[in-house]
Parts: sequence; C-alpha cells; structure tokens
Amino acid sequence: MRWFSFAIVAVFCLTIHTTLAQRLSILGASPDVILITVVFFAMHGRKWDAVVAGWSLGLLADLASMERFGLLSLSYALVALCVQSSRDWMFRYHPLTHFSVTFVAGIFIHGIFWFYAMMMHASANSMAWSSMGGPVGIALYSAICAPPIHALLLRLVRWLGLDAPRYSHARLQRIGSRSTVI
Repeated sequence: MRWFSFAIVAVFCLTIHTTLAQRLSILGASPDVILITVVFFAMHGRKWDAVVAGWSLGLLADLASMERFGLLSLSYALVALCVQSSRDWMFRYHPLTHFSVTFVAGIFIHGIFWFYAMMMHASANSMAWSSMGGPVGIALYSAICAPPIHALLLRLVRWLGLDAPRYSHARLQRIGSRSTVI
C-alpha cells in the first residue's frame, strides 16, 4: 500500500465524514464514511496494511469525536481484521458484497457504541428503547452508500497500491469436472 496516497484518502474521508455526512442524515442516521473506507481497504489491502489502515482511520475518528479515546481505533482495526480474514470467500467487485459486508460491520461497530452508551450514561434505560434503531439505521445507511463509494475507490486501486482481485470464483482454482480449492 502506498501510505502517502492512503493519507490523502484518509483526510478526504474524515472531511466528508465530519461535514457532508452529517448534513445527509435521515431520521438521525448518517452514513459512516470512515467505516465504508475501512471495509474497502480491508477487502483490497494486505493483512497488516488493512489492520493499520483501519486503526489509523479509527484514530482519526477518535480525534474527531468526544467519546472514549481508543474505542473507535480498536473497533475499526477489529473490523478490518475480520473483513480481511474472510475476503477470500467474497466476490470483492460485486455491489451486494459491498452492501452486506458494510452492513454487518456497521451493526458490529455501532452496536458496540450503543452498548457503551447504555453502560456509561445515567439515562441508559430511557435511551435504550428510543435509540434501538440507531445502530441499525446507521449501518443500513452506510451499507446503501457503500457500493458507489467502493466503485469510486476501485478506480484508485493502482494509485493506492492495493491488490486487484483476480479470481474466476471465490477460492476455486479452476472450474470443470474436478474443482480444486486453493
């Protein structure tokens, strides 16, 4: 991965996340542009590059938020590790893959934040039922925004120094009478 190119994308992503995404909120849910970018780098980067990219983007999100420092960076690094570990079984170019992986990762990340808010704030019982759709709404909105953002970032794969997936089918070397798994 080319880290200078990553830094430019990270700053642009953080800028979009803190300015434009908040203005596009629907019923209190706004897209998590940082999560979409973490999923993209995890789907196309090498293992430790993806984890470092997820941690770095999470660190930027930590610096921009008022919550407990380190929670976002750890969560995004874990998401990057999980997505990167399972990417060999995905069709990485397919928009449905972008949607579903971002949705599951969004449920994980924003579910952790919802649980954290319930545990730390005094009004957790009143907030618990009113914000039940919050993590799901943010995850769904992020998943809907993921395919066009991934399509844009896929055009920058060479500039970012990422792997372009080469496969006929996920984890299959050849298709015929005897399919062999790599």
